[in-house]
Amino acid sequence: MTGLLHHLLKTGAVDGCLVTRMDRERPWAAEPFIATTFEELCASQGSRYSVIPLNRLWSEVRQRPGRYAVACLPCQTHGYRNLQRRDPALAAKLSVVIGLYCGGSLEPTLAPEMLAVRGIPREALADFKFRGGEWPGQMQAILKDGQVRPLHYSNYKDGAYNYLTSLYMPERCQTCLDGSNEFADVSVSDAWTRDEKGDYKFKAHSRLLVRTPRGADLVRRAAEAGDIVLQDVSSDPSYRTHKLQTRRKGSLAPLRVDRWRKAGRRVPGYDRGLPEDATFKERLAERLSSALLRAGKWKPFRMAAMGFLTSRYAIPLVKIRLYLKKRKYARRARASAPGNQPQ
Repeated sequence: MTGLLHHLLKTGAVDGCLVTRMDRERPWAAEPFIATTFEELCASQGSRYSVIPLNRLWSEVRQRPGRYAVACLPCQTHGYRNLQRRDPALAAKLSVVIGLYCGGSLEPTLAPEMLAVRGIPREALADFKFRGGEWPGQMQAILKDGQVRPLHYSNYKDGAYNYLTSLYMPERCQTCLDGSNEFADVSVSDAWTRDEKGDYKFKAHSRLLVRTPRGADLVRRAAEAGDIVLQDVSSDPSYRTHKLQTRRKGSLAPLRVDRWRKAGRRVPGYDRGLPEDATFKERLAERLSSALLRAGKWKPFRMAAMGFLTSRYAIPLVKIRLYLKKRKYARRARASAPGNQPQ
């Protein structure tokens, strides 16, 4: 993503990029800002899995001259596309939307509560990394004395995110059907592809999904300029990723929206309804995940869960998860091997 935004800045295609960073005064919180230099763009690198009010930048864009690019989550893209129809003058200033994949954001209370559980005072904090260190990264507290304190075991994906979303996902995220930023010009995600051993094939790579002619033109120009390097994986048989996210957004969220609507709760209006092939297992999974998310609203429960999940006592859970993943990919490799294919 940074390569695409840098290409736009250095070629003068845009005058600024709407991005995010950790707040310099409150390093446990994130903030949106407009990057106008390469150095500012570098400050926006990295993931920030927290609710960030990107919409507050629209008034600043209205007042500033020039053209801009925006890097945003699916929900923010939805809002912008609606705003685009109502405010043509603002829309004319946005040249491209680069969208992030999203499995669900996390409440801003996550970082300060994690610091509290790990016994780190806020005043000692210089920076907070959601994915610091070697890819795929780990949640880390960077202290003012230079210490780097890991906040959990294993890596971010296998040792934190998949558990924390069950405790800290905002209610609106629970009803979102868009995990891949369907209305962006280009969608970007980590390349989580694993080989037959369950090891990552494309470490520290991003996956680009081009959605519009404008996005295709940007990717082509950035590649020709050497600002990004492309590898076509469209025909890679192992390139099947985001299965959990597809389940969460494609079946659990629609079931939840339908159930809440019938209960008289306000829900988003979508262009698609409930999957006709929803199974009993999926309906049960939605109920269980919703119950856990409701429990996560109770601070004593989520603090106790956080304490366990970030302690050494959670290591067996991580090991079991990794073992099951490796077994799954080994089984998939055997099924796709020559001689095992259906005739």
